[in-house]
Amino acid sequence: MAKFLNRLTIFSPSLPLSRPVLTLRAPRAQTVVGDVVGLHCEARRGCPPIWYQFYHEDVTLGSSMAPSGGGAFFNISLSAEHSGNYSCEANNDLGPQRSEVVTLNVLVPVSRPVLTLRAPGAQAVVGDVVELHCEAQRGSPPIQYRFYRNDVNLESNSSLTGGGSSFNLSLTEEHSGNYSCEANNGLGIQRSNTVTLSITRSTSGPVATGVTGGLLSVLGLAAAGLLFYYWLPRKAEKKGSHLSEATPAGSGRASYKLCSL
Repeated sequence: MAKFLNRLTIFSPSLPLSRPVLTLRAPRAQTVVGDVVGLHCEARRGCPPIWYQFYHEDVTLGSSMAPSGGGAFFNISLSAEHSGNYSCEANNDLGPQRSEVVTLNVLVPVSRPVLTLRAPGAQAVVGDVVELHCEAQRGSPPIQYRFYRNDVNLESNSSLTGGGSSFNLSLTEEHSGNYSCEANNGLGIQRSNTVTLSITRSTSGPVATGVTGGLLSVLGLAAAGLLFYYWLPRKAEKKGSHLSEATPAGSGRASYKLCSL
């Protein structure tokens, strides 16, 4: 009788399922876009056949049947959208059982960053403050950014939540050159295209000098004109007085020559 009861325990189709266990099998400790991850779901107790379903954020990914036990597999080729919570369900028509949630964080390598130079005007001049902004449109934070001028490192900044990184330059003539930046989140380094910055000397100084010189020239000409205006009649008056004294009174001929002069 005991032997018969044991046979009933092993082969009874009414044995309910235990709660299944979901295991994620990845090629490395940190999963990266492009990796293939295997999801394995298994109920340790319960009579087969068992039907398994896999979920990502409660959305069904797929299903598989284990006719003789041993659990079921489902493979995913990872993209950035595969980050999130996973679970599975086991059912042998005696009631489904749901696994605990397993969280998967898929890391995204940085894309090629874009370097932008933001100047106050269309042409950068000495004394301007220019903002250098570097941003990778894709990539899991934190991201470290490095800025270069002619391949010489200028500054390094980290972005903990995305959005890129910036720093400012107060321009001198020595800041002309080729600029680039670099993004790195530990999954590979990406370098931006080169942006050339040409700095011109401000023309405000020479223009001001030219205006001042022009004003002085005009004032000099005006002063010379006034001097000539007042000096010429006085000279003529003096010369006329001298000739009048030398001419005898009553001489019409002498008076005529004075008027001719």
